[in-house]
Amino acid sequence: MHPDLNPDITASQLNLYEAAVSAYRDGDLKRLEIIFQTTDLFNNINYSKSSLEELEDERFALNMMIADEKDKISHIKSMYPYNLNDLMLDEDKMDAYHEKLNDLLAYYQGLCNYYKKKS
Repeated sequence: MHPDLNPDITASQLNLYEAAVSAYRDGDLKRLEIIFQTTDLFNNINYSKSSLEELEDERFALNMMIADEKDKISHIKSMYPYNLNDLMLDEDKMDAYHEKLNDLLAYYQGLCNYYKKKS
């Protein structure tokens, strides 16, 4: 796929090559796997009925990979700090949250002082 070895590649193949190089540099194995699946898919095209079935299988596999990545993104967005996005955008909510944290801090400091005095 390298442009120097294949000077007559299409623009889409060149874009795919550049994406593969970028993914390699970034160490993004998942993206490399997707690019590999895509290139393997295009290299093995044979327009017989069985090939069309293979294309459907590949499409299904790629859709499963996309769904898996979307699930991972959704999971990440549900975790800290992304789950505090609404809080960060609303000044009143932020002030109330700070107040709540300060109250908790004072409560636990009071407990620490209480137990220090007891021992």
